[in-house]
Amino acid sequence: MIKEPNSKNNRCIDCLDKSCATEKLNKSELDLITENRYISEIKKKTNILNIGSPTSHIIYLRSGLVKEYLVKSDN
Repeated sequence: MIKEPNSKNNRCIDCLDKSCATEKLNKSELDLITENRYISEIKKKTNILNIGSPTSHIIYLRSGLVKEYLVKSDN
């Protein structure tokens, strides 16, 4: 993952393309996201999440597409 620099021009509070979830956050919450966010470039066909796995992060796509599918187990 790449830690993104937190310049004045690169803050979550200034983003014009906020999701409906981040629109509900106040300034201090958006500042907390800005201070702790990471950018990761994911290669094609890389598994991002598995169903049923706990996650400790929120994922926002800046660009690109994600394919969602279920894999049936043999059980």
